[in-house]
Amino acid sequence: MSNSYNSILVTLQELVQGSKDKNLETNIKFNIPIYQRLYVWKEEQVKKLLEDTYNAYIISKENPENDYYLGGVIVVKNGDRYDLIDGQQRFTTLWLIAQQLQENLKPFLEDRMHFSIRNRANEFFKKTEKIEDEKNIDDELKSITAAIKTISNHFSTIKDKKAFSKYLYEKLKLVFTVVPQDVDLNKLFETINSGGVQLQHHELLKAKM
Repeated sequence: MSNSYNSILVTLQELVQGSKDKNLETNIKFNIPIYQRLYVWKEEQVKKLLEDTYNAYIISKENPENDYYLGGVIVVKNGDRYDLIDGQQRFTTLWLIAQQLQENLKPFLEDRMHFSIRNRANEFFKKTEKIEDEKNIDDELKSITAAIKTISNHFSTIKDKKAFSKYLYEKLKLVFTVVPQDVDLNKLFETINSGGVQLQHHELLKAKM
């Protein structure tokens, strides 16, 4: 993709396979930069995303054109990956859903997410193909572990996992916005953050440094 503002509507399948029509490269991978806060979504937020996506899938059985719009992510190119500037929480949750569901979502999982300087998080996700809960987990992984448990419990009651995974892979859409590499990310991040969950002072300082 060119080094300019560019917003396109993409599926998870297109993030993996690319799209010539949308000038989207293949096998796009993501990085959670050091100035992003840790994963903080609670059970209520995770459940809502699970229920919303599954309800959209049920509707699609009667109306095949029914897609699910996740929202947007803002990224900037950084080496061979894209730094997630905005949309980290829901995108990470979507990735956790894919980790637990597997099936048709397996291509989306291949080395898709990386956490800068958080080696414990990277090691945690490399241990097994299907993430399991762990005891004595580090503080930085507790929210992720709780989300995994919520997602796992949710899927224990779903029988049509393969069809649902196909729907998420092919029909879930998000607005993918690439910002120029020379943009002032500190100002951009602070502006975005002013409308959402506030970062602590030490986190903003880390971003500036």
